[in-house]
Parts: sequence; structure tokens; C-alpha cells
Amino acid sequence: MWFRTEFNGNIEYSTRYKFSPSYKFGGFVNESSTSERTANNSLYWGWNQTLRYNKKFGHHDLGLMVGHEAQQSTYESLFGSRVGYISNNITELSAGNKAGSDNGSSRGQWATESYFSRFNYTFNDKYILQATLRADGAAVFGPNKRWGYFPSVSAAWRISKEDFMKDITFIDDLKIRAEYGLTGNQSLPNGGTAIYSALNAWQTAWGTGFLTGRIANPDFQWESTKTYNLGFDLHALKNRLEIIVDAYIKNTDNLILELPLAAYMGTSGTGSISSPYVNIGSMKNTGFGITINTVNIESPFTWKSGISFSLDRNELSKLYLESSNIDRSPWFMNQFISRSVVGQPLWQFYGYKFAGIFQNYTDLKNSAIPETSKIDPAQGTWVGDVKFTDVNGDGVINEKDRTFVGSPWPKFIFGISNNFSYKNFDLSVFMQGTYGNSIFNYTKYANSAPERSGPGRGALQAVANFAQPSSYKAEDNPVLLNPGTTVPRVVAGDPNGNNRPTDQFIEDGSYLRVKNITLGYNVPKSILKKIPVRGLRVTAGVQNAFTITNYSGYDPEIGASSDKYGGNLTVGIDYGRYPAARMYTFSLTADF
Repeated sequence: MWFRTEFNGNIEYSTRYKFSPSYKFGGFVNESSTSERTANNSLYWGWNQTLRYNKKFGHHDLGLMVGHEAQQSTYESLFGSRVGYISNNITELSAGNKAGSDNGSSRGQWATESYFSRFNYTFNDKYILQATLRADGAAVFGPNKRWGYFPSVSAAWRISKEDFMKDITFIDDLKIRAEYGLTGNQSLPNGGTAIYSALNAWQTAWGTGFLTGRIANPDFQWESTKTYNLGFDLHALKNRLEIIVDAYIKNTDNLILELPLAAYMGTSGTGSISSPYVNIGSMKNTGFGITINTVNIESPFTWKSGISFSLDRNELSKLYLESSNIDRSPWFMNQFISRSVVGQPLWQFYGYKFAGIFQNYTDLKNSAIPETSKIDPAQGTWVGDVKFTDVNGDGVINEKDRTFVGSPWPKFIFGISNNFSYKNFDLSVFMQGTYGNSIFNYTKYANSAPERSGPGRGALQAVANFAQPSSYKAEDNPVLLNPGTTVPRVVAGDPNGNNRPTDQFIEDGSYLRVKNITLGYNVPKSILKKIPVRGLRVTAGVQNAFTITNYSGYDPEIGASSDKYGGNLTVGIDYGRYPAARMYTFSLTADF
């Protein structure tokens, strides 16, 4: 029996000082100096204890473990600033103008506590059983919802140990696995808590008051995921072949998300209160994964390979709302929508379909145009404007013509590794990739039309070929002077809505990337005898060597990222994400 206890903690103090002096430098003038001071401190502690018991008797192997863990963190911040300093040489806050002062403070805390246990049992190294139970409590939930209980159980059968497998000599080890587990999630996109609301200072006609920062939700509770998994592990051909296969179903309930309330309900603008965090619905994931490792050639030249392949399909199962869908837009592009609909994958791209540019007046007269527009060169739709697909065929372009135009989720992902060695040299190459996912190229969208770019922002080269109608009079039967362009004409006010995001900017995000290449050399011991070194290894490598893709942006490896404001998670949107840099490395490792 073993007992272990561990206590750890962290105390942090930080201060930040910033002074922006007044200056005059050519045509650049800053007449008012500014000073800012910020002080932060935080305290964290964690304490856990575990008790273990193991016993072997005969063909039985028994293991028990129980434990407890507690964590807590408190933090606070103080801020102050002033403007209008008489001299740039005196920078203390007290030297600034009181009339231009600002200050603020904040504080908060979080805490969790867990009790956990595990039971292991193995009989004759053939039948394996494991069961666990966790009880987790978190301060982000109310008193009635604070604790969550998460059991799991798994069983394995090592078939290769059975008597009827003795004659199958090419199989070294074969194990079948079955698992079930329930896990919990308490994380909020911006941290904090959902059952309480922060109070923000607010100026009123009667002096300083308080404004609730977010609508509280006292019924907020744990998000939980039930996972069912079946798999097997196979080692064969004297361990030259290894195959690992898993298939799973995950059902997640009480999904944590900000309730999508409309702006007219007071969630946007001056004096607004943010929407509450709620348990909004449930989703289902089904997936499959396989890993194959092989020893292709052995000594003196050795070649080992590894291939991994996995696919995952997600579906929104249910919404605890009157609506059958939820929408999400990045803060920088409110016209773009990622939509989740019950019965379909989450966060698919939802928008208009690009049908080209109006090539002539006849094309314009015979096509659907926005219902808020008319055929007019200055205040409506004209030759050279974007032609949208009339999805529902009602003869006008409106919200009803939006449709799903792409999915950020790949059909499958894969990885390939190869390791070579000969005498003292070794070489490893790792590649990875995805297939079938879409990317909305916001960088291209923002810089490929006259209205969205310009002298102050720059533009892509294609903008120079913007559509140019031959005339702005209907009787001239105008046509495009540069047919085939995909860039709309220049027009004030954008009456046709050319700036609407369409599938024109949705691209195939499939790629194959050589992620790592490493070449190593172990200096022979016969050479090292002459120096006081037991081992010496030299390596050189490159990361992100090259990428094969049809994506026109900087980097197809987009993934998901949090919204700058509000914490909305955006998936598959390239808004200028810094690309993965190619890195060259060289190392020398000595063992004395």
C-alpha cells in the first residue's frame, strides 16, 4: 500500500508602467502626454492525496486507488492613468492633470474539488477490467448543480493468450478492447462564471452606478460526454507489424454556449448586457481511427514506417431552444455566418452562391437581383455587379437564397512517418495532412474588391481588373469591356450588395505538409576514446519544410480560434493567421 500527498502553489506579482510623451516630429504631433500604471497579483494553490493498493495472488492481479484533489485561485488588478503632463521628465501619476484621470479595479476567484477512485483487475494476463469514478465540483456552478459524477469502465480480452491461438504463429499479440466513459466540461469561452454576473461601474444622471455585465444563469450545469469505444491492438510477424484500430461514438449533452439573443433584446450597444451562458443542446460524434506501424527492412539498413488515419463526423442532435439552428459570426465580419442546424454538422459556412459578374444588359434583365435593388447604374444593380444564385427560384435575391456553401470539417486526417538508419546515421521524415475541408479566405475577401480595399489598405493584384461596363445607359445595351473578370465594378454605396461574402472565397483546404525532417549522426566510440566524452550526437533538421495544397492563402492549417471579442470560436476562417514558419535547427549533444 502506498500513500502520496503533494502540495503546490504559485504567487505572482506584476506591475506595468507606460508613459507616452508629448512630441513634435515633422508632421507627427502628440500634444498630450499620458501615463498608465497597472498592478496585478494572484495566488494559486493545489493539494492532492492518493492511496494505492496492489495485490497479486495466483493468476489474479488486483489494484485499487482512491484520491482527493483541491485547487483554488484568487486574482485582482488595479489600474490608473492620467494625461496632460507639464513635463516629460516627471512621469508619476500624481504629476498629471486630475481632470484627465481614469482608474479601475477587478478581482475574482475560482475553485475546484475532486474525489476519484480506480479499480483494476487482471486474470491470467488475459482478461482485463478497469473501472473509475470521479466526483468533480466547481465553483462556476450553482449550489444545486455544482457536483458532477463521471464513471467509466473498460474491458480487454487478450485473445492471443488463448489455447486455440497457439497454432496461429504469425500473431504475436492480439487484444480486443471495449470502453465506456462519462467526462465533464466546465470551461467557459472567456473564463469567469455563468451563475453570477460582474458589476461594472456606470455613469448615470444620479452619479456612479452599477450595470450588470452579463445575464446570470443560476441553472448552469456541467457539460457531459458519453463515449463508447471498440478497438483492437495487433502485433504480428515477430512484431514487424502493429495495427491499432478504434471506432467510437460520443454523445455530448448540455453543450456550453452563449445564448444567441438578438441585439434588440439589449445585448448590444450602449448600456447593453451580454447574453447568458447556457446549456444549449446536444451533439453526436462518430469516428474511426487506425494506426499501422511496420518494420520494412532490418539491419544493417533499417526502415520503419508509420501511418495514421482518422475520420470524425459531428452532428447537432438537439437544441433546447425554440429555434432549430444557431448562428455565429466573427466580430470583424458580421455578414458572414457559421450555422449549426439540428441533424447536420456544426458551424457550416452559410451564405450566398457566386454566379459570376453580370456580363451584359441582357444577362442583367434576365437574372434575379436583390429585392432591395433595381436596375440602375448609380443606385441599383448594373452590368459589372456580382450575380448571385437564386437558390429558391423566386426571381429575387434575399435572405432566403442563403444556403450551406462549405464545411470546415475534413473528411479525414492522416499522418505518415518514415525512419531510416544505417550504421551511425539516422533520418526521420514526418508528414501530415487533411482532405475535404473548406476554408473561408477572409484575407482574400477583404483585399480583392474596390470597396473593401483602397489606398489606405492595399489590395491584391486582381483588383486592378475590376469590372468596367461599356456604358451606363440602358439604350446602349452595355457589355463588359473586360469579360471574364471576377472583381465587381466600382460604385458608391454598394447598392447591389457586392460586399456580401459568397462561396467565391471558400476554397479547398486539403493539404499535405512535410512537418519534420531530421538527420542525425552518432560519432563512433572509437573516435571518442581520444576525448573525455562518452557520447556525441550531431543533428540537423527542418520544420515545415514544404506544403502541397491548392489553397491560395498563406497556410491551410487553419483549425479553430477564439473570437477577439466575446470568445466565439471560429472554425476554418483564415483572417490573416500567421503562417507556420519554416525553421532550421542544428544541435550538438554531448554525454560526459
